Amino acid sequence: MKIAVFSDTHGNKEYVQLFLERLKGLGIDRVLHLGDNYDDADPVIGAGYPLIRVPGTWTPYYTNSMIDNRRFEDFEGWRFFLTHTPNPHYNDLKEDEDPEDVIREKKADVLLHGHTHHPKIEMENDVLIINPGHMKEAFDRGYDPSFAILDVSKESINVEIEYLLCGTSFKTFSL
Repeated sequence: MKIAVFSDTHGNKEYVQLFLERLKGLGIDRVLHLGDNYDDADPVIGAGYPLIRVPGTWTPYYTNSMIDNRRFEDFEGWRFFLTHTPNPHYNDLKEDEDPEDVIREKKADVLLHGHTHHPKIEMENDVLIINPGHMKEAFDRGYDPSFAILDVSKESINVEIEYLLCGTSFKTFSL
């Protein structure tokens, strides 16, 4: 199963369209959006990709108890945790799972988050933590726009973080 992950679009419709162009021909089975801004992921549905998304902390969706701010999903036998923030946030609802507890208690195999705009792939307490970066603008907080492609099978997870504008991978990891 191939999963595309993006985050922190902040209303940049041009980059969302470029992201969708980059997905063509990759055999993507599902797209995950990790917030800021929730509605920015609407074109993904229009492009025909199944979408799972969580809102960012500064949107009205985040305080809507009908929308999950954080959620668990299972892909190919691996348990994923989707969140905008890598830690608790003062805008959290009382029922929101603490991402730090997910890592500490190994409640997931993979934790996906955005918020910091800093692309990363790392292991902590046997949990794979992935931040795909941002798509806010050409250069933000010291980072170029990027997204992640996950190739998930029952046996392994391969991760690539790719620059949006130049089309090259700059971080890879296999689990």
